[in-house]
Amino acid sequence: MTTTIGFIIAGVALLVYGRKLFWLVVGASGFLVGVTVSARLFHDQPESALLIIGLAVGALGAILAILVQKIAIGLAGFLAGGYGAYRLLEFLSLSNDTQMTLWFPLLVGGVLGLVIALFMFEWALVVLSSMMGSALIVYATHPDGQGATIMFIALFIVGLVIQSKLIARKKEEKN
Repeated sequence: MTTTIGFIIAGVALLVYGRKLFWLVVGASGFLVGVTVSARLFHDQPESALLIIGLAVGALGAILAILVQKIAIGLAGFLAGGYGAYRLLEFLSLSNDTQMTLWFPLLVGGVLGLVIALFMFEWALVVLSSMMGSALIVYATHPDGQGATIMFIALFIVGLVIQSKLIARKKEEKN
């Protein structure tokens, strides 16, 4: 229960303030990838061990984000893109249990996320944080089938709208 509430709070924070809290984007991305990969590789381990692995990867990512911002943004782009691609295939019921299904979307989505993050820094943060916030909330609430897809897309759009309005407000204040 506490974990679910924590995921929802982190998800909402990413949807609203992800651009400003880039270290949270990196940490959340690392956590989700850590939990997802460790669950696939160590499926016989208790959930608490998988959460510890996810937290360790997320904490490492957040620390790197604070120390080395550009590298961290590239890492966040890679992790968020990979995780987003994997979950998108899963939401659309296009994945199965082969190792290729795990690694291929992680790599392709990761490379796309990396490129986007490096070339469109501010908007990459908006897109990646909206995607990660949506994924955290969907992960925490466990909706079934199409409900997960609809919820993910709706939350993603909400995150994009909120953060783009905050960017517009910030630009208006400068003028």
